[in-house]
Amino acid sequence: MPCDRWSGRARRPRLGRQSLAVTVAAIATIGLAACGSSATSSSSSSSAGPITIGIIGPLSGPDAGLGAPDLQGAAIAAQLVNASGGVLGRKIKIQSADDQATGSGAVTALHTLSGDGVGLIVGGNTTPECLAMIPLLSSLKIVEMPAGCATDDLTGTGVNPWYFRSYASAGPQVLALMHYLCQKFPGVTTVDHMTPDYDFGQFQKQEVDSGLTSCGVKTGTTVLASITATSASSYVADILAHRSPTAKKTAFLDFNIFGPALTSAVKIGAPEGLFTGYRAVFSTSGPAYTTELPSFGSAAPDVYLVSDYTYLNTGGLSASFESAFKAKYNQEPSAEAGEVFGSIEAIVAAIKKAGSADPNSVRMAMAGLTYTATQAAPVTINATTHQGNPELHFLYYVGQSATLVGSAPYPNG
Repeated sequence: MPCDRWSGRARRPRLGRQSLAVTVAAIATIGLAACGSSATSSSSSSSAGPITIGIIGPLSGPDAGLGAPDLQGAAIAAQLVNASGGVLGRKIKIQSADDQATGSGAVTALHTLSGDGVGLIVGGNTTPECLAMIPLLSSLKIVEMPAGCATDDLTGTGVNPWYFRSYASAGPQVLALMHYLCQKFPGVTTVDHMTPDYDFGQFQKQEVDSGLTSCGVKTGTTVLASITATSASSYVADILAHRSPTAKKTAFLDFNIFGPALTSAVKIGAPEGLFTGYRAVFSTSGPAYTTELPSFGSAAPDVYLVSDYTYLNTGGLSASFESAFKAKYNQEPSAEAGEVFGSIEAIVAAIKKAGSADPNSVRMAMAGLTYTATQAAPVTINATTHQGNPELHFLYYVGQSATLVGSAPYPNG
């Protein structure tokens, strides 16, 4: 999915996948030990106790690297809120539950947190996770804000009354980036795709093609990559064998895979000239790309992406978030961490607006809520669609440093 923020400065080294897995285990252990399961840890408990916010994500298994940023962003959000006196005089506590990036795991995690009295949750990195949890929210009386699910129709008319999204959905982000690339690179005629082989990956490809058609760019080679793949050698070979000999002047590469295959594609493709053989390379899966970026090393390609989170001190809580994050983890925050941070800031703002941490009161306060997180401009969550309207930012990654190269308002915001 699309996502992130900038200045043209180099980043500090980030944690690789193995280190991220260690971070997941450490944070999850601390969170579970601290939170317990008594009613006093509930988000709707007495005013004397802490307000618990649940985090659901992949904390083990092959996708554990995606869960680490969720926990990191949540930990920094709680740290900053608590350092400023908490909310309504109460501290924020984070309690995590592992879903292993599956729908069934997400349902189990949701019931686990609900059983512990947690009614305010940030969770769901992939669309199957969110789709599995959404039908249960009303009966469990749980307010959920996703951690990464970006499918457009998760929000909109007729959306579940307990589900809200603070960051941008995929379609508007992809179309905005395509418009930017059309203006920046006139004369490009084709786009080759390396796309995840599942519904959301194919949806992103359709949005890319739709956006580029307006400036005369047609689809070239498409390679569908399994979302469970650990090696991308065959995908890279397929692209190299079929791309146009004039690709360096006339083609884009849509580099949109994620997980272990993403790192594999970079390490295999870079020496083969995969990324330098195109006029420009872009990714519509920003959080996945920035989460895996530390593992690319010197092979990291130059890539354009769009994001609704900026960690380049552009206003709002950006500077304090980035400073606290780097002090705690000795690395720049990823897009995923920033989105979770923003979701928790929205929940905190809704608690203040409602004057209560009761989930139903928070739900009612969330509709139409205006709050500030890492962006300079406030974000408003539409009362009808439950979709936030953050400004969209275009980033250019050169190796491991990012530069802000443009921005656009969220459409219909």
